[in-house]
Parts: sequence; C-alpha cells; structure tokens
Amino acid sequence: MSLLQTAIIYSAPSLEIITSPWLTGPELGALARASSADWLRSLPPAALQHPVSLEILSGGRYYYVADAVADVTGTKATVASLRAKRQGHGTDWSVRIWDRAGADLAGASAVLIGDTIATGTTLAGVLKHVADELRGQGCPTVPVFVFAIAGAQAAQAALAQAAAALAEQGSSLHLTYANAELHLADDGTDLKLVGPTSKWDARAASELPLRLLGPDVCDDAAAAAAAAAELKCACFDWGDRFSEPKRHLEDVRRWMDTLTNGAPAPLLAGMAAAEEALGP
Repeated sequence: MSLLQTAIIYSAPSLEIITSPWLTGPELGALARASSADWLRSLPPAALQHPVSLEILSGGRYYYVADAVADVTGTKATVASLRAKRQGHGTDWSVRIWDRAGADLAGASAVLIGDTIATGTTLAGVLKHVADELRGQGCPTVPVFVFAIAGAQAAQAALAQAAAALAEQGSSLHLTYANAELHLADDGTDLKLVGPTSKWDARAASELPLRLLGPDVCDDAAAAAAAAAELKCACFDWGDRFSEPKRHLEDVRRWMDTLTNGAPAPLLAGMAAAEEALGP
C-alpha cells in the first residue's frame, strides 16, 4: 500500500493556466499565485501556522507559494531554496543537488512545495534530501505538502518511494493536483490533458470544452473530444513563460503547426494577441 496521500482540487486559475499557453509574465504569475492560494485553503490549518516554502528553482519560484501563504493567512511563509537536476540515462537516473539556501526546516509546521511534475524523478530525489535534512535537524515529523498546477499521474510511482522515506521518520507526503491527474506522453515530458491515465475533477472536466473550443462550438462533443485528446498541458517550459516569454511563444507556435486537427479558435486568438503585445 502506497504511503503517498493524493488529492485533486478544483482551481479555476490553474485551469486557465493549462488551457491558455499564450499567458506569460505578470499575468501568468497572478494566476499561479491564486492557484497556490486555492491549494493552501485545502490544507489543514495547522500546516499554515509557520510553514517553510521550499522552492525548487526555478519552477517552484513561480508558484509564489510564500506570497500565497500571506494572501491566505496574513503572514508570509519563510523561504528555502534548492537547486536540483535529474541526471543519468535509460532507467539509471539520479538527482544531483548542488545548492541549498534560506530557512532551516527545523520547527516548521509544514514544508510546502509547488512544482510542475512529469515523471516525478527530480522531485522524489529532492524529497529524499528533505527527509535526510529533517532527520539531521532532529525534526522528522514535519509533514510535506506538494502542489502541482500541472502534474502527471505517472509521477506517483517515484513519489511513493519518497513518501516511504519520509514515513520512516514519522513524517508524511501529501500531493495535491489542480483539476486533474494528467497523462504523461510517451516522450516522458509532455503532459496530455486527456489520456489513458488522466483523472479529472468533475467540475473542471465540465468546463474544459468551453475553455478549449470557445462558446460557439463547446457543445460539440466530437470536437471537444478531438481537441482534448490532441492538446497538451500548456505549461511547456514553466520557467520560460516568465523569463523568456518570446521564446516561449515561438515554442507554442511551432507546436501549434503540428496539430493534425488545427488549432482551436481560442488558442489562435490568444496567441495572436500575445504575440502582438510582445512585438517583433
């Protein structure tokens, strides 16, 4: 039996993020912060008494978890940062951690992590590092809460191992998905909105056709199914959406050119407006 505890919550700003790939910069940041606030409101109040936000750079930085804690509780969380990267080949993967800075985890009411998750390999390595750090600081029972604006169901295998490592010291691991457990594509990177392993919150699933197709054709079940099956989660490179918006839009445009069913009207309109705003 897996010790990993999972949940799916409805989050309107998260749904907008994953269906609107043209969003970048401050507008996207506001939605990410609101998404994190949705997640925090779903957690036990005790977890938010004096949490530490652990930012796995750079993706975690752009979840704005510490700011969202302030939005929800009135007090900003302390921040710790960690640099980690998956390395290896084939099935022989490890995680290299080369920098750790910021607040200690000792005495925290919880460790809060926002991260976009595909295979979960890097995050699992980070969590095992967290387990070691908690043990070394003599505070093994601090619970760890992870939030994915976009996350794959496939990550649960790797994260279950991290949950077991935390459980050995009396701690726990809780993974919350916004709106859906997404399907990991065969390339091991892209997250598909719909696929064999996807699992959606009922309210989010009911809103998906409107967001993908627009009001004129959202009631066309066949068109909605075709769009959902082909479109991938719009996170792409999460960091680029903040630091390199123009390059991100170029990546989205190249991806749009590969769609066999063509790009839906909302995607075309959103991209055109975003490209015009950024300029040549």
